[in-house]
Amino acid sequence: MTTAADLPGRLFDALVSEIRTRWPEYLHSRFTVAEIYQNLVPWRTHRNSMDIATSGEYEQALLRLLAGEGDYLTLESQAARKEIRAELEARFPNTGLYRDFAAVGVRLNASRLPMPDGGPGRSEAAASDVPDRDGLEVGEREPDAAEGVAAPAAAEVGPGSGAAAARVCSGCDQELPDIDGVRFCPFCGQDVRIVACSGCGMRVEAEWSYCVGCGRRARRA
Repeated sequence: MTTAADLPGRLFDALVSEIRTRWPEYLHSRFTVAEIYQNLVPWRTHRNSMDIATSGEYEQALLRLLAGEGDYLTLESQAARKEIRAELEARFPNTGLYRDFAAVGVRLNASRLPMPDGGPGRSEAAASDVPDRDGLEVGEREPDAAEGVAAPAAAEVGPGSGAAAARVCSGCDQELPDIDGVRFCPFCGQDVRIVACSGCGMRVEAEWSYCVGCGRRARRA
């Protein structure tokens, strides 16, 4: 029987299994928070393998994972981790807060990776020894929009990014209509032009010039 204490570990095990099977480069390179819930292990398609019965439990597990519980993941924004931890301490936490940090980079903790046969965790290779898929070493910062390189919108990130990945609403994960001029999600009403700051992951609305979280120049949608 699944207990609340099991949730982050079950989600992590499913995440590692999916990465090993379909995106092995992510074992030692960065991906984003959005990729976890949109492409890698969305609850709707992986709830059985994770043994997580409800979407609410899934959100709680993901938030706890991002907060650092179990030391399974490394979050590249300490400000984001601090805010997530504070939210979890609230009497009635908003378990959907992880969506506000959709573009924040994440790495697997190599020392916590389970054996392929389901055995205890082991260190496969130090992530610092392996350049990530964009040619950056661990600890290097990706150029942001202020330096002339546009950061990806939350809805545009995902393994094998392409047209399909760019047409997913960052608010509800539903696929958006494949037509020009879509501004609002027909399922949840969110403005799909909202992007995430490349520096801290805070939501940045289309008309804003700077991120309210860290002050970086915002990418135009």
